[in-house]
Amino acid sequence: MRIAVSGTHCTGKSTLIDEFLRAHPDFVHEPEPYTLLVEEFGEEFSAEPCVEDFLRQLEFNIDRLKQHARGERVIYERCPLDFVAYIECMSRDSNPLDSLVAEVVEAIQNLDVIVYLPIDANIGVSDEEFPKLRKSVDRRLSAIYVEDVLGIISNANVVIVEATGPIEQRLRTLEAAMKQSQPTESLFTYGTLRNEEVQLDVFGRTLAGRADALPGYTLKMIEVHDHDFVIKSGTAIHRNLQFTGGPSDFVEGTVYSVTLQELEQADSYEPAGYKRALVQLRSGANAWVYLAKETYGNTD
Repeated sequence: MRIAVSGTHCTGKSTLIDEFLRAHPDFVHEPEPYTLLVEEFGEEFSAEPCVEDFLRQLEFNIDRLKQHARGERVIYERCPLDFVAYIECMSRDSNPLDSLVAEVVEAIQNLDVIVYLPIDANIGVSDEEFPKLRKSVDRRLSAIYVEDVLGIISNANVVIVEATGPIEQRLRTLEAAMKQSQPTESLFTYGTLRNEEVQLDVFGRTLAGRADALPGYTLKMIEVHDHDFVIKSGTAIHRNLQFTGGPSDFVEGTVYSVTLQELEQADSYEPAGYKRALVQLRSGANAWVYLAKETYGNTD
C-alpha cells in the first residue's frame, strides 16, 4: 500500500502522517523532498520560493515513487501534483509543464492512495509562510483533484480522497481509502475461522461475511497432527471437506472478503498438511477454501 498525503503548505500533512504512523508502525515514512534534499543530500534552496526549486523537488519526488514496488507499505509526504500546482501558480509560462505531464501521470501510477488536505481555517499561518501562495496552490490543487482540469485524475488508477475536519476524522478518511484501494479475495470457511476470537487473533479484526455453500462435498472429522495448531485451536479433531460429487451433497459455511495480506495470514494460521484451493460455490461465486491433503486431488 503506497500512500501520498498531498496539499499546499501548512495544511497538517505532517500531523496526519505522524498519527497514521503511530497506528501503522509497519509503514515506511518518505519525508517531503525538500527535507530529504537539504538534510540528506546537502542541497540548497533559495529563501524565496521559485519555479526552479519546485522543479527539482518534482524530479526528486518522481524518482522516489519508483523506489517502492506495489505491495510495499509506505506513506509519502507530498506527491507530484503538489509540485505541479506550485509551478503552475508561480510560472510566467502559460504551459510550464507540457513536457512533464506524461511523466507525472506515469509516476502517479506508483501510488495506491492520494489523500488531499485542503486548507483548514483552524490552521493559521504567518506572513513568513507566504499565505498568498498557500491559497493559490490550494485553489489549484482543488481544481486538479476535484475538477480534473489537467485530465490527469481520470487517467490515474489510484484512489483519491479529500480529508477534512479534525485529525481523527482525517485519519478515518485515510484508513477508509486504504480499504477501498486494497484488492480483495473471497475466502469460504466452514470451521474455526468463523470464530470471532480466531479472526481477531489471525486478522486483527472481526470479519463480516455472508452465507454460502460448497456443493459436491460433505464434512469429515479428522485428526490434525500440527502441534502448534492444536494448541492454538484447543483440539486435535477438526472438520475437513470430503469430496463426493453427489448433487445433493453440500457443506454450508461463510464467505468473507479479505485482503491479499489477510489471505496470507490465513495461510499461516492453517495447520501443516492443509492447502488453499479455488472452488466454485453454490451461489456461482469463486472462493478460496482450505483442504486437508487427502482432498487435494478433487478440486480441479
